[in-house]
Amino acid sequence: MSRVLTVGAAQMGPIQLADARPEVVERLVALLRSGAVAGCDLVVFPELAVAEVDLDLCAGYTGTLFDFHRYRRPEVYGRITAQRGPEVPAGVRAALDDNVESSAEPKGEGP
Repeated sequence: MSRVLTVGAAQMGPIQLADARPEVVERLVALLRSGAVAGCDLVVFPELAVAEVDLDLCAGYTGTLFDFHRYRRPEVYGRITAQRGPEVPAGVRAALDDNVESSAEPKGEGP
C-alpha cells in the first residue's frame, strides 16, 4: 500500500539573542500554519538538520520519567494516520453545500 505524503520545507530565518522565546515560537507556528494551508502533511525546518543533539542527555528522561514502551499505544494511532485533510462536521458540511447550491441558482430578473 502506498501513501502520498506532502512535505514542505520552512526557513525560520535568523533568530537573534534578543528575540524572546514566545516571539520565536509564534514565527514557527505561523510557518506551520502556512504549510497546513498549502496542504503539507509534514513541515521540515532545515535549521533542525544542523542542530547539535546529544541523545545521551535524553536517556535519563526516557528511562525514568517516561517509559516509552509502557505508554506507546499504536492501536490508537489509526485516527491520526487515517484522516487526510480537515474533518468538517456534518452540520457545517450541509450548510456549506446548501450555500453552494443556492448561489448556483440563477438570479431572477429585477422588476
